[in-house]
Amino acid sequence: MGGILLRGESRVQTELEAYAFAGREDLTEIEIPAGIRKVGRYAFYNCRNLKKLYFHSDIRDLGAGVFTGCRKISCLEVTVVGNDLSILREILMELNQQMLVICHGEMEARLWFPEYFEEGVENTPARILEDHVHGSGLMYRNCLVKTGLNYEEYDGRFLYACASESEDLVVRLAFDRLCFPQGLTEEAKKRYFAYLQEHLSCLYRYMAEEKDVRQIQQFLESFTPDKEELQQLIEIMQHEGYAEAVPHLMAYHHQHFAKKRNTFSL
Repeated sequence: MGGILLRGESRVQTELEAYAFAGREDLTEIEIPAGIRKVGRYAFYNCRNLKKLYFHSDIRDLGAGVFTGCRKISCLEVTVVGNDLSILREILMELNQQMLVICHGEMEARLWFPEYFEEGVENTPARILEDHVHGSGLMYRNCLVKTGLNYEEYDGRFLYACASESEDLVVRLAFDRLCFPQGLTEEAKKRYFAYLQEHLSCLYRYMAEEKDVRQIQQFLESFTPDKEELQQLIEIMQHEGYAEAVPHLMAYHHQHFAKKRNTFSL
């Protein structure tokens, strides 16, 4: 079967063979373990229900068409080895759908890469076919270079994302950059913060969906919500069934807004 580790399996080799899992519609997550250096061509061809991929950044050879037909992949979780992220760029260029990249190791980050698609448009007078790129996803992918991610360029794409992507995606992108601020300049931080202040309801829904108490703590530390904003957040968390967040929010409410009792000494 080659060098792949499926959840619950333990086979580990150094190479994943061509067409190794082609057509496996039962697969939803795959982990390529440490030590794999080559993934053969069309290894995951038409794995139509594959949603998440785990891998290490020191894979050296990615065959042609590895992810052809894998249109449901939405998350890449990569353990960064050294500074070489060229394999991540290669994978992202093959997968043009919206993607969350979670990085561990020497680089801790949650990075969103929007969808993009290319369209051939005929220029009739000139008798040529022109390629038009839609969406900001290609611009974001081009911020990845062999030596890593150019954070300044990545954050500089934000205005393009605001203009061409959905509110939900832009909120996720901005908030995750604040939560994982590696390489984040003060100027970029202010832009993200200002956008989120204007889209708090969407941000609340994102936190309720993720159900990660660290996001709640980050929000309270960064945004210092007023009493009305905090009440709205509590109501959304209760409505969305995220009960674990409520004690943290109530503790914040008690600390900042509870009326202090008058004390008298005789």
